[in-house]
Amino acid sequence: RDAPSSGGHAATFGLEHREIDLIGRHKLLLEHHGNVKAHFIYKLRFVLKRVKIPAIVLCQSPVSFEDFEAVGVSTRNKEGATPGKVVGIVSEIVRSESVSQEKLNEIVSKVKSCLREIEQGKFT
Repeated sequence: RDAPSSGGHAATFGLEHREIDLIGRHKLLLEHHGNVKAHFIYKLRFVLKRVKIPAIVLCQSPVSFEDFEAVGVSTRNKEGATPGKVVGIVSEIVRSESVSQEKLNEIVSKVKSCLREIEQGKFT
């Protein structure tokens, strides 16, 4: 298990080897895992332990780089135990709901900025 046991009922999270391989082929990971911070930080840690690419996190609840660093995830600010790292965060994104133009602009801006940094070799 990657996440601490809470004693509650929750869905199990895992990926097949071919899914990890597919994720690892990309320059940048853009991922939304839900709205419960205590769940999605561990889901992202699970993925970033297996791929060495930068990631932008989309989430509903507020989260900071420090939240990821506290569980050993590498971020743009601090090296951790994962080869992949969180390089951007966009919160207030609700799954299965329309996204405001303001939030879309924020996502596009962070993706463009991170892709420029990748081209400059910042996250290698």
